[in-house]
Amino acid sequence: MRQSSKKHLTEFSVCANFKELWESLHHQLKPFKIKTIFYGIAYSKKSIEEIGLLRTVVYKTSHPKAYRDLLSLALHNEKQDDVKYKMLLDEDLTAKQVFLSECPYFMWNEPNNGDNVTRVEQEVDKQLIDLELVTGVTIPLRQEKILAGMGLSAGLLSKNIFDQIWADSSEQILKITRDFNHYVLNVHMRSFIGLTTHQKEVFLKHLFLGNSKQVAEHFNCSERNISDILSTVRTKFNATTNEQASVKANTLGVLPLN
Repeated sequence: MRQSSKKHLTEFSVCANFKELWESLHHQLKPFKIKTIFYGIAYSKKSIEEIGLLRTVVYKTSHPKAYRDLLSLALHNEKQDDVKYKMLLDEDLTAKQVFLSECPYFMWNEPNNGDNVTRVEQEVDKQLIDLELVTGVTIPLRQEKILAGMGLSAGLLSKNIFDQIWADSSEQILKITRDFNHYVLNVHMRSFIGLTTHQKEVFLKHLFLGNSKQVAEHFNCSERNISDILSTVRTKFNATTNEQASVKANTLGVLPLN
């Protein structure tokens, strides 16, 4: 492969889509011992208060598959009184800092992180440790109109080593994350969500008709096919209902709903 074809790895401005942007982010943060990343966009602070952080955000993560599976389980499980099924993001101390704190960043595993924590927050913290999400930093991204945040994991790296990396390179790391966020929100939002043309058409038709049978007749396919497509759309918006997906689509400017 020609060297010029990999220019996107070091420059967000030449990335053709979110996939290249995501690859570039990992490449640029690798020298700072960052292994995996969580990036989330929250369309409404009010929604966070009403339905929780997990159901509000649209996210992309390269954290371990077990972590991704836990998020999916928490999103769709109704047993919220059982710690095992608690909303993982909603009880994650580091994730909360994006929306509840004015701090520019939040280091993981700080000694004072344990002050006034609830039992559920402690349980979630244990889960994250079991998943080797131990050392890292959470960064609120408040420079754009839409609030976003990023969690950078250095895995099991020594806290002392990462603290030194942060002391030496925090300005560079912060710039990389902010630049990435800018290009997602202003250039690559549609590819971040990743809807196909047909998925958009089916979802919009269902919103207007509100009847899967009519939508199936319109597209000359089965209701099961329509149901599968709607489920895929909800998954891409990290939503449990079509209504949640439509609100996110409208707020993020992905679909023409007005």
